[in-house]
Amino acid sequence: MDIKVAVRVRELRDDVREDVRQEIREAISQLCTMVARGKQKVVEPAIPGSKSSGSSSETEELSERTRNLCITKKRKGGEEPVFEDSPPMELPPKCTPRRMGKPVNLTTILTRSKAKAKTKTPTPRKTPTLIHKKKIPASIGIVGRLKFEKQVMHELKNLDALVLQNVCRDEGIQYNGKFEAIFDIVTHRTKVAYGTEEEDDTQTPQGSETMDTTEGDAKAEAE
Repeated sequence: MDIKVAVRVRELRDDVREDVRQEIREAISQLCTMVARGKQKVVEPAIPGSKSSGSSSETEELSERTRNLCITKKRKGGEEPVFEDSPPMELPPKCTPRRMGKPVNLTTILTRSKAKAKTKTPTPRKTPTLIHKKKIPASIGIVGRLKFEKQVMHELKNLDALVLQNVCRDEGIQYNGKFEAIFDIVTHRTKVAYGTEEEDDTQTPQGSETMDTTEGDAKAEAE
């Protein structure tokens, strides 16, 4: 099989070479015929010298005539009419309008100057206002004392540390922290309202005696 394929390939190569040679021969023959036709050109007849000499003489004559010519000033209209007893007509001079410059925008300059003149005012710092002492009605007895302390503590527990410092300074109490300050203020105000615990104990029997006397008087009047 390999020998047959090799033989077939050689035959194909030979055929291709023969075709290429044939085409080259045809192309060369066509080129030869075209070159031969190009050489057979028609020879143009020579121009006689009489025409050239005649044209040169005509150009010389024209140039001489143009030298003798001169430009004359021609008027389009007739003579200017003359009017008796009339002054010469004078036209006013032309006034060319002056170019106006662009108007200066003063508003922008003023606004800028005003903006520069403004100075930043420092924002006022809000200091916490002092809480005024509310007059709490103090009821008599230990129960009233406890109610008074509870109410004062309820008012002070929501206050800021800075406000508590101011309250301690006003009431003459040393500030030792927020929670301690609240208890110190409560004890101070209860002392002002009720006094010490010893005074309260001495006052309670007197109050009970007055209550007993009032009850006895009321029973006697009813009988």
